[in-house]
Formats: sequence, C-alpha cells, structure tokens
Amino acid sequence: MTLSAVIGALDRARKALAPTMKTMTPNQAMSLAPLDKAITALRPISKIFSDLEQHRIELDREHQAKLANRREDLLRTARDAQWSVRRVGAYDFVGCFQVNYSNDRVTLRIGSEELTSFDEVDGNELFTRLRDERGKLDESLFVRSDFFRSIKGAIDLARSQNRDRDGKVPVRLLYPFVVLTRHSLDNVFVKRPLQKFFTEYSMAQFVYDLARFGKVRRTVVADLFEVPSFYHWMHTRQLWTMKRTDPRWSLLTKQ
Repeated sequence: MTLSAVIGALDRARKALAPTMKTMTPNQAMSLAPLDKAITALRPISKIFSDLEQHRIELDREHQAKLANRREDLLRTARDAQWSVRRVGAYDFVGCFQVNYSNDRVTLRIGSEELTSFDEVDGNELFTRLRDERGKLDESLFVRSDFFRSIKGAIDLARSQNRDRDGKVPVRLLYPFVVLTRHSLDNVFVKRPLQKFFTEYSMAQFVYDLARFGKVRRTVVADLFEVPSFYHWMHTRQLWTMKRTDPRWSLLTKQ
C-alpha cells in the first residue's frame, strides 16, 4: 500500500468521525454509522505497521550497503573523472580535498582547514558534492594582482603589530589581516563599512587560493613557502610568507 493511499484512508476516517465529534456531549454515545464508515476506511491499512517495519529494514540494509562501499565508490568515480586520488588511513585525498569519514558524516578539508561537513553515504553522490564544492571554490573572485596586493598589505599590517617572526608571518596568523586588507581595497565597503557589504572569506578558501596560484608556478611557490613539494605545501599548516625584501617576492609577483 502506498503512502498516499494510507494518507487517503486516514483522511476518509477523519471525515467520517469529525461531524459526530463536534456535536457529541461528554456523556453521549457515538452513533454506529460514522464509526462503521471510519472502520471501513481504515481496514485496508491494518497491515501498515508490519509493512512500514519491513520497509525500514530494507532501507537500513540499502543504507548500510552504500555506507560500506562509500569510499571505494568515491575513489572509483573520482579516478574515472581524472581526479587525483590518494588513500591515507581513515581519510582520503580526492582532488584538492581531504575527505574525512565518521559514520554517515563526511567532512571536507582544504589542507588542515575545514570547508564543510554533511551527511552522505552514497559514494557517487559524494563525488557530485565534491565537484560542486570545487566549483564554488573556483567561482571565488581571484584576480592575481588584487590577491597579492591584499597579501602585501596584510604582511605590512601584521608586521606593524609585531606579529611577524624574524620578519616572516605564519599564514595562519596572516589570514585575518588578509581579510581586513581585502575589505580595505573594496570601495563599496570603504564607503559604507556595514555588515551587509562584508564579504566572507574563509581560511579554507584562502588556502585554496594560495594553492590555485601554486598550480601555475609550482616551483616558485614551493621555494617561496620553504617546503619540499607542492603537495606538502597544500596539506600542511607550516606555511610562511617571506620578507618583502626577499628578491623571490618580486619574482613571484611578476609571474
């Protein structure tokens, strides 16, 4: 019996009893006619509880099967789509994402920074979600000249508050100054510094933007941040900005 049929039967029973219930006094016995109509309407759904229990068992079996195959389905679908894949213990690297699993819950990270968390047990649907999240990251405004203007301003601001370490500023400490500098370059926000004109810029997006530039000039960026490889740079917190006086800075901004 379909759910719509069950709802229809319950509605017919309600309509059969409603007029009598409105006019009955507390001590008045219900007449048989409306009660018979309600019983007739409900008789087809006498098996509904056993049907629902069986349906739940089938859904749970399907749920557990998808959950058991989620990682393999995700990795297979990603490989078919020519995405880079690497399995590491309890989590996976798929494209630019670190994919973490906890029962039905999936958490996506960019490097060490959490991007989003949601429930998904189907590996194929999970890859669709990753592709959508990647699209959102790519849609973020990324004008190279503006990006480096904000970084330069952020370094100067951080150093003016003595947040540097021997002239260098860890990226984790640099990030809030980048957010401030981005808005100082936004004419709309400068003219009207109101919350509705504030554009959120997450740490995960910042790390992704750094990596997005790195894909263009990997060797320069790896040298810039003093790490042995682009992959390590992408997935570590140990990121440093160099001194503005370092000649590599001018080389980087000219690329």
